[in-house]
Amino acid sequence: MLRSMVRTMILSTVVTVTTTPALAGDGVLERAMALLATLDEVKISIDAQKATLEEVLPRLDAAHAAPIRADWRALDGIAVSRDDLVDLQLDNVSLATALAALVLQLGDAYDHPQIETHEGMIILTTDEAAAGMRLAEVYDVRDLLRDDTALARLRAATPPIDPPASIPAPDDPAEGDGDDGDGGDDESAGTLPPVRVLTPGERLMTLIADNVDPEAWLEFGGTRASITEHNGLLMVSAPATTHRRFHDVLRRLRRARPTGVTFTAAVVEVVRGDLDRLTRRHDRGSAILARSVLAAPATTTLWRAAGAVALQEAWTVASEEDAGRVELSVRPAVGPDTGVLSLAVELQMRSEGGECRLETTATIPAPAGAAVLEVPGVGVSEMVRLLVIVPDRR
Repeated sequence: MLRSMVRTMILSTVVTVTTTPALAGDGVLERAMALLATLDEVKISIDAQKATLEEVLPRLDAAHAAPIRADWRALDGIAVSRDDLVDLQLDNVSLATALAALVLQLGDAYDHPQIETHEGMIILTTDEAAAGMRLAEVYDVRDLLRDDTALARLRAATPPIDPPASIPAPDDPAEGDGDDGDGGDDESAGTLPPVRVLTPGERLMTLIADNVDPEAWLEFGGTRASITEHNGLLMVSAPATTHRRFHDVLRRLRRARPTGVTFTAAVVEVVRGDLDRLTRRHDRGSAILARSVLAAPATTTLWRAAGAVALQEAWTVASEEDAGRVELSVRPAVGPDTGVLSLAVELQMRSEGGECRLETTATIPAPAGAAVLEVPGVGVSEMVRLLVIVPDRR
C-alpha cells in the first residue's frame, strides 16, 4: 500500500477494436496464425508510466478477445518478474506494436521475452518455453524450384559452396613430417572427403532460414524450431510466430515470381441461411467472406487442399475422402494490366448419394479477393455445398 502511494504512476487505456479477420481454417496452426493476425487488427492507446508488468498486462488483455497471459515460471528463468517497471505511452497503435514495445523493456540486451500463441492464448514467454509450443507443417516449394529464373536468383543470392575435389588433411605430428624418406612429398597424404553440394531445395531452405527468425533453427544453432527438406518439400516444426514469418517469406518469394499463384481450396457444406447472412455482410468475391464461411460454426469441411501452380499450367488433384472421390482442376490467369486473377475451375465429386459437377471461371479481384462457388446437386434445400478458393495474395 505504502509503495503504491509513493510511486508516481499514470495508467490509462483506450481501446478501439476493428473487425478481426476470420480464422483461416479449422486446423491448429491455422487458428494460431489467425489469432496472431488479430494482434495487427486491434488498435490500442495506452499511457502507463512506471507501471509494473503485472499491472500493464490486464490492460493489454482487455483489448483482445483472446486471453493475454504471462508464463511467470518461464519468465523467472530470464529474471523477468511481476514487479518489473515498464513505460508504455502509445497512441492508436496495433496491439502487436504495443506487445513488441513491452518485451523490449524486459529482460536484458541478449534475452528478451517472446510473444507466442498456444491453446487459444497469447503468451508472454521465453525462447526455451516456446520450444515446447512447436507445431509441424509441410510446405510444398516445388513451384518455386520449377522456375529457372527463381533458381538463378537463388544461386546469385547464396555464396558458392561447391568444394574442390579434395582438401589436404592437416599435418599430424604423430605421423611424422610427411617425408617418405627420399626427400619427396608423400602423394598418398590423407585427404578429407568432398563437401556435399546443396540441392536447390536445400539452398532455398538455407536462404529462408537465414531470413526468417534466424536464431530459431536447431539445424543452424537455434533453440526452438526445426527445418528439413526432401524433394522440394520443407518440413517445419516451429512455434506459430515462426510459421507466420515463414508463410510471409514464401508469399513474398511467390509474389516476386510473375508466373506463380498459390491458393487454398476447400469443399464445404454450410446452412443456406448462414451463407445468406454472410453474403449480406461481405462481398461475394472477397477473401473475408471466404474465410468467414470456412470458420462458421455450422460449416462442415468435406475436402481441403493447398495448391501452388505456375500460370498457364493446370493444377489437378484427385483424392478419396469420406464424402467420396474429389477431382479438382484449376488453371489460373492474371490480367497483365489489371492484375485481376481468374481461375478456370473444374470440380467433380462422386459419392453414394450421387455425383455433382462444377465447371466455371471465377474472377478474383486483387489483392483481397477469393471465390465462393455454389456446387449444384446436393439435394438438401437447407444446406448448400460450396467450393471455396482463397489465393495467397495478401
